[in-house]
Amino acid sequence: MTDQPQQQRRREFHGHCPDSGPSPTYRSYASMLDRCTNENSVRWSYYGARGIAVCDRWLGSFTFFLADLGERPEGKTLDRIDGQGHYEPSNCRWATPVTQARNRRSTKLTMQAAREIRRQHASGEGGYRTIAARFGVTFSNVRDVVKGKTWIE
Repeated sequence: MTDQPQQQRRREFHGHCPDSGPSPTYRSYASMLDRCTNENSVRWSYYGARGIAVCDRWLGSFTFFLADLGERPEGKTLDRIDGQGHYEPSNCRWATPVTQARNRRSTKLTMQAAREIRRQHASGEGGYRTIAARFGVTFSNVRDVVKGKTWIE
């Protein structure tokens, strides 16, 4: 065995932390651990402080995380399917920014609601403000749905 430090041996094992810097997959993994386990993280209040945890399998092993989710595809980031659930294989996926935006706690619309907004507007059942009040969203939310800027199928 070499005299290399333990951390450097780990980097060589999975190959995601070369001298040029960590891979996108490893950065996602490290960020997940940080926001869920580090009380000093700027994102702690949204994750660890709310009880969002990382499963034991991933907590101690990037290799298991990689085996379960695979490489991070370009243009995607780590997402929890159930935003109230933990980081674990059955609740995580690589998702686009659009998918993640629709999966936020603050998101009030669904694709079905967006279709209904378009239908109501097209049939003259109300203007943007009236429809917004019905759905509990803002005028600009309705305008963007109607104009096809958001919630595009």
